[in-house]
Amino acid sequence: MSVWQEAKAGDGRVYYWNTQTKQTRWDKPEDFDSVPATPATPSADPATIDASWREAKANGGKPYYYNAITKETRWEPPEAFLKQQQNTAPTGPSFVAGSRPGFGGGDDFDAPPRDRRMGRRDDRDHSLPQKPSFDERRGGGGMPWERSQENSGFRGPMPAKADEPEYSNPEQAEDAFFKLLKRNNVTPDTAWEDALRLVIKDTEYRALKDPKERRQAFEKYCLEVRAQEKGKEKERRERLREEFRQMLKTHDEIKQYTRWKTARPMIEREAVFKQAGDEDERRSLFEEYIVELKRRHVEEEREKHTLALQELHGLLQAMIVDADTKWSEAQEAITKNERFASNDLFRSLNTVDLLSAFDSHMRDLDRARHEAKQKDRRLHTRRERKIREAYRAMLAQHWNEGHIKAGTKWKDFHPLIKDD
Repeated sequence: MSVWQEAKAGDGRVYYWNTQTKQTRWDKPEDFDSVPATPATPSADPATIDASWREAKANGGKPYYYNAITKETRWEPPEAFLKQQQNTAPTGPSFVAGSRPGFGGGDDFDAPPRDRRMGRRDDRDHSLPQKPSFDERRGGGGMPWERSQENSGFRGPMPAKADEPEYSNPEQAEDAFFKLLKRNNVTPDTAWEDALRLVIKDTEYRALKDPKERRQAFEKYCLEVRAQEKGKEKERRERLREEFRQMLKTHDEIKQYTRWKTARPMIEREAVFKQAGDEDERRSLFEEYIVELKRRHVEEEREKHTLALQELHGLLQAMIVDADTKWSEAQEAITKNERFASNDLFRSLNTVDLLSAFDSHMRDLDRARHEAKQKDRRLHTRRERKIREAYRAMLAQHWNEGHIKAGTKWKDFHPLIKDD
């Protein structure tokens, strides 16, 4: 059988209490077996129970009412208490929780002996909520129904106040619940049970009426907070990365080959170095910067190499003009060239680069020579064609002039054109 039992408060609201730990809660526990619990029936008769209502004051000064036999507590005075007050002559001072009962005369002396004994016992019970053992020994503060009551027979918390928060729409209620969680420093790592202990006493806790809605709102709150924290962490990381990078750029002694153990003493006094979260984050930012330096170095070397090859090509064009030049002759001429020896740009070139540039230059010379020959051949062919065309035109002219006829022989015609 479950240790949780169902009971009803004075206003009719259902709550649940643990028969072993005396813990009470408004929402239904998960291990509740749904068997209706039968509230504990007081052994005293109804008249005695009605006569056991007493008035006391909470720490904030607000009066409340409790029954010394059933241990029930209420904010509003019960009808039995009001009838008891009407039937009691106001001969003594009003009783305040924690004060001594008055002995200057009163109903106890007019009542039968048994009623006087019961009244004295009830008076002792009446003063219990204000005794040091109730507040000081358990941390003090708060209402008696808001803390655990060990061995006291306490059956449950006070009913909710009449001024529960009301909101025009579910979004406002959820937002109020979110603010309550944030105000109590509830984080995504806080367990739901721990969060309940922090916020259950606040009136905003009842902004959402359904326990399931509260749990769902709590999970939604955790997701939103995690997303916000992730965004803030990303912004912090980006800002720190840029500041760390700018700081490293001021240290010219840090090269693309510098290691962390070498660079750390150089930068450990920098302010941005101390802003980093831990050693791993600092080293990670340093390694990112080194990768950037290496990439930049490779790009610079590539550009320098390209420029050196361009300069070498111009040098070869000026030095080597014969397409039949051999590599050995060209290599000796290049290495002894003053321009090649004095220019630091050529130091990035090796023998393979020189040979490749020489081969490329020789191909250019061969191509140029071949193109020159082709050009001469085309010019010669064109010239011969024009000569043939002019010769035909000359023959046509002599034909028209009658110098050439069907029977004219070459030996007779040749003297006419030999000087043309």
